Order: sequence, then C-alpha cells, then structure tokens
Amino acid sequence: MVPSTNPELEQVRQKLLMEEAQRRAEAKRARWLGNPPAKCEVCSAPIDDEFVDGRLVLGPWANMCCICHHNQGVGLGTGKGQHYRMESNGVYYKVRG
Repeated sequence: MVPSTNPELEQVRQKLLMEEAQRRAEAKRARWLGNPPAKCEVCSAPIDDEFVDGRLVLGPWANMCCICHHNQGVGLGTGKGQHYRMESNGVYYKVRG
C-alpha cells in the first residue's frame, strides 16, 4: 500500500492498522470459554480473580484455587493444568500451562 501524501490521513490509517493488529492478537490469546468457577472444587474457597484447571495428585481434575493447586496439583502444562487470571475486562485468560 502506498502511503498517503496527507499526514492526517496517514496517521488515521496507521491507527486503524494498529487497532486491527491488537484485535487479532487478542483473539489468539487462550481464554476460559465457559462460566468461571465460583468456588474451589477442593476446599470450597471463593475464586475471585484466578484459578487453576488442573489434575490433582490423586488423579481427578478440578477447578481450584492457587493454594490447593500448590498443595495438591501436579503442575502446569499439557496433561497437568492451566492457570487462568481475570483481567480488567472481566475475561479469564490463560497465563501459564
């Protein structure tokens, strides 16, 4: 694409391109698609802004608070668990695992 000779028009065009790139990057981020858990399935503590969807040492999987994951989880990664954190837009995004 040939840049415009009008600086204001070129500035608007660049802004639109950057916004589109941000939207595409946001769409590629892994996020929690269902309803987020209200409480830890291990200790029943309320889950506010982060949780782990992970496997427990004894075998089953659970949506759990970070403390229970630390004490009873098997780690993070494929076949182990994923750590999700809520961002300011109210969406839980995967931050590790």
